[in-house]
Amino acid sequence: MACTTLDGIPAAVTASADTTVRVWDLRTSQTIGDPLIGHTGRVTAVACSMLNGMPAAVTASADKTVRVWDLRTGTATAVVALSAPYGVALTTTGDLVVAFQSDIALYRRQRYDGTAHF
Repeated sequence: MACTTLDGIPAAVTASADTTVRVWDLRTSQTIGDPLIGHTGRVTAVACSMLNGMPAAVTASADKTVRVWDLRTGTATAVVALSAPYGVALTTTGDLVVAFQSDIALYRRQRYDGTAHF
């Protein structure tokens, strides 16, 4: 689970064994929008950050992918295939940090057209 603010609303973003990611309004304890769907394995980690002014979440899954989500639209803006991601984070500059069993990797974001490319 990770916490963020989504359009002024305090929110929690949760990972689930059912392959979904959910965004929760912490004031009402209700979900915000539909579950974020795309992973095909249990979601094992989630982190939140702002990315180019967009509230974003990054998730790792047993399906061997890391996804970056636009929390306003609920869509994945990037999908990275990796062999066993364990933990994730986004830096304030939008770089992706991924933890594996005993290693950490930093993926620097390339900026071609103002969007994130990993």
